[in-house]
Amino acid sequence: MKRTFILFMLALFCQLSFCQSAAEELLNQYASAKHATFVMVPRPLMSVFLKQLVSKDSTANELAKRIDKLQVLVLDESSRSVRKKCNKDVTGLLSRGFHQYARLTENGSNVLVQTYPTTENPSQILLSITGGDNCSLLLLDGHFDKNFFDELLRLGKMVDD
Repeated sequence: MKRTFILFMLALFCQLSFCQSAAEELLNQYASAKHATFVMVPRPLMSVFLKQLVSKDSTANELAKRIDKLQVLVLDESSRSVRKKCNKDVTGLLSRGFHQYARLTENGSNVLVQTYPTTENPSQILLSITGGDNCSLLLLDGHFDKNFFDELLRLGKMVDD
């Protein structure tokens, strides 16, 4: 009986560990496209990066604690048809449980921020930048709340200064 229970738990763990969200499936799908650049940054590396970015700020430490994983996909060098299909698939995530948090257009680029499963306490944030020759996706996995966006904007202003 113990052996059966352990095998069942192992099978369940394996199944959960390979479970991907719709956004992760999308990034993996386009990561193999010709001229695509895909980078995954785990928590320890993200923590080091944020601490180097703003070494004396507690905001960077808070952000590092909230982010479990960062994935970046850049399709700028891929064909126009790949970029167009990717953009269509990104907006299609809205019908697969993602919620639009913000959308803006600046200098010919479209920026779309989507959250999953809710906008109040998302576990994933997908930022897409499209338009012209741009097609970049940034996926943050972690534990976020409304304060996260305020802290992120504050950190961005500090880096600009």
